[in-house]
Amino acid sequence: MHILAIETTGAFASVALMQDDRIIAHIRGNDRFSHLQNLMPQVDAVIKESKLSLGDVNGIAVSCGPGSFTGIRIGVSSARALSQVLGIPCIPVSSLAALAMRAAELDPCKGAGRRGGNNAPFAEGDLPNGICESPGSVRTGALAMAEDSPGGSCKGSERQRAEKRILSAVESSPSGSCKGLQRCGGGEGASFSVESSLDFHGLSGCTGKGWNRAASTQKAAKLPNDGNAAQDADGAGEGCRRLLVCPMLDARRNQVYAGGYFLQDGYPVEAIKAGPYLLEEFLSKTVGYHRILLLGDAPDRYGGEIRNLRPNGTQTTPESIRYQDAATVAKLGLKIFHEKGGLAYNDVKPDYMRLAEAERKLRERQKL
Repeated sequence: MHILAIETTGAFASVALMQDDRIIAHIRGNDRFSHLQNLMPQVDAVIKESKLSLGDVNGIAVSCGPGSFTGIRIGVSSARALSQVLGIPCIPVSSLAALAMRAAELDPCKGAGRRGGNNAPFAEGDLPNGICESPGSVRTGALAMAEDSPGGSCKGSERQRAEKRILSAVESSPSGSCKGLQRCGGGEGASFSVESSLDFHGLSGCTGKGWNRAASTQKAAKLPNDGNAAQDADGAGEGCRRLLVCPMLDARRNQVYAGGYFLQDGYPVEAIKAGPYLLEEFLSKTVGYHRILLLGDAPDRYGGEIRNLRPNGTQTTPESIRYQDAATVAKLGLKIFHEKGGLAYNDVKPDYMRLAEAERKLRERQKL
């Protein structure tokens, strides 16, 4: 089965082609908001790269919003046109849910997002800020030496140097949060048990022994609690101690399109309802969750406000996976298609989540 996916809700348009459960062609534009000029050439490029024809495509997955209003219109209109001409179903996908899936690329339990292949170590640039800041060099330096030595142990002076660097990294990380390094004894024969260079407990079924002390003493006093956060946390039970993935898109005027998700097997499960929020309103809903991981362009614009409102337990993904992309639209679209099927082209609607500025002003004038 072949799914063609279109993503135009962000600054850079992208197109992906999925065959069964893998991406076989993918292209992402380099020009900001050039969707109108570049989208159809991108579609043509991925079809040619895959050595298929449009007639081989079984469905069109499209990111239908929220995001850029113009981008949404271009993407949905293009997907509908392709669906109508080819006589195949269209699959609308939430841009927030698809963006949340990008966090799985950081999950060491799944081995994704690593440079040099699935078994390559995480490089410093791959690490989300604040998860284990004591440097990525621990993973590629002393930790790599500990792992690569016979039996995962380091002997003699090499072992002592590795032990010193690893313990220093653990102690200097935020509240000792680099819990993936556990000392297994002492003396000349000491070794280290390596669970993971990052604490991703709960990101995608990744098990661990809990979060760090900083998370357990999360200071959220600056955020008003509207009651929903506590209710969400109580309902989530163990889930409130897991990593909550929060895609946040800039909606201007201190507003965001946002939602909160847990990932199960790499797919999003909604914990905080996706919708339009004031920045402070959305962050207040995360009070009951010890750790949140932010994606999207809102952290770029409102980073200072976010740090002020939620100073602890908040990380942002690297830029390489921070923004919308057609690859996760394809993966989520395929899952939706298997579970619910697709829609006729004329049933696919854009999801703006709020009125456009011009329409809002028009309605205000009409009320006068």
